[in-house]
Formats: sequence, C-alpha cells, structure tokens
Amino acid sequence: VYVNILKAMNIPYVVRTDNDIMKSRTEGEWILSGLNRARELIGLSKLPNEKGKISYEEICEKYASELKELSESGIFLSHRDLEYDIAEVIPCELCNFFHVASAGDAVQVMQKSKAVCMNDFIFNNQDVLSKQCFCDHDIFAPLQLLVDSLGFNGVRRRE
Repeated sequence: VYVNILKAMNIPYVVRTDNDIMKSRTEGEWILSGLNRARELIGLSKLPNEKGKISYEEICEKYASELKELSESGIFLSHRDLEYDIAEVIPCELCNFFHVASAGDAVQVMQKSKAVCMNDFIFNNQDVLSKQCFCDHDIFAPLQLLVDSLGFNGVRRRE
C-alpha cells in the first residue's frame, strides 16, 4: 500500500524487507515469504514453494540475480532480518550497548522490543552509523540508493 502511495505521488522510496522463510502446510515444503513479498512490490508473481528446507544463505545464493534486479528497483532483501544483519556489521557495539556476551544475545534483546531497542541504540550510538564498515556493507545499500536518488551532495557514495 505504501509503495503505491509513494509511486502515485512520485516520491522516491526504497524498501528493505526481512528474508522470512515459513514452513508450508504441505509436508516438506518451505515458503519464501520475504522474497515473495519483495517480488510482489514490483509486480512479479510469487515463487513456488521450495521442496525441502532452505537456509537464508541458500536463498541469497540461489536467487542472487533476482536480488540484484530487485535492488535496482529499490527493493532489498535482508540476509536474514534487520537485527541479524546489523549484528553482522557491528557485533561489539551491540554487545556493549545491550550488556550481553554475544551478538546472538544482542539480537534476542533487540527482537523483544524492536522499535524501542533500535531507537535507543541509534540515539545513543550515532557515531557508529558513520563507520566505514557500516557504509560499505549491503545493509547500507537501500539508504545509499535513496540518498543518490534524491541528489544529496556531500554524502559518501558506495563504490
């Protein structure tokens, strides 16, 4: 719905969606919910269910060319979900902020209260978001595409 409103108003947008995988009602089949959600945003039909369990990594590998096409349309699929993807890039910062021993523990904390935890972390760690490792990671690609499409000057571009 939001994409259609933004399109109708000629407002640039990007979408980043979780790489959700759901077990189908059909025995041994898995639904690529996240990828199908992304496909639907650009008018493509849903993919058939996977025969057998598939990992997040396998989805990214198997559908790499499609994910590239989606990203060129401003639609991005997480490696897994926002919390896990952030933990890939800045695990130490998350552990320190949430006072936990591992990135996995930090992800669990963030997922209990997503909006509050993310807001608190960003508000208290704004310097982290400008780190080179963050800007060079795929997680930053949707924001960089939006910045580029709006023509902002002085904002670091991805190479």
